Amino acid sequence: MKRLYCLSIPLFLLLALSSCRKEEEHPEISNTLKNGSWKVASFNHTGNDETENYEGYAVTFTQLETVSAAGMNFYTGKWRITTDGNLQMDFGRTFRFERFNAIWRIVNYNDQMIQLDIVDGVDHLVFQKIQ
Repeated sequence: MKRLYCLSIPLFLLLALSSCRKEEEHPEISNTLKNGSWKVASFNHTGNDETENYEGYAVTFTQLETVSAAGMNFYTGKWRITTDGNLQMDFGRTFRFERFNAIWRIVNYNDQMIQLDIVDGVDHLVFQKIQ
């Protein structure tokens, strides 16, 4: 009985720890984002086309849920796919990319393009794969 008890404790701990591991939400879009660098092909903020403000920047999403924008300057932030399949980005209070600090509904995507609309707003953002 004591031997059975001693074996059951490690088994319980193993099961408990493995159930705490974070599972990736919506792996298809997550993998698409992490596969290469993206440019801002279109950004419409409250009815104004602001695409030219992002020309020359390469946006990269990493496995560790960090996002960077490299161009004339370098900006970093965090990203994640929410449980309901939206993209959340947070660049903090950076001059240029703070407008992306939001939860974005993924309208459409493939391996070359990601089309986003801001949740509860009117902003539209399109990322295009850099070849």
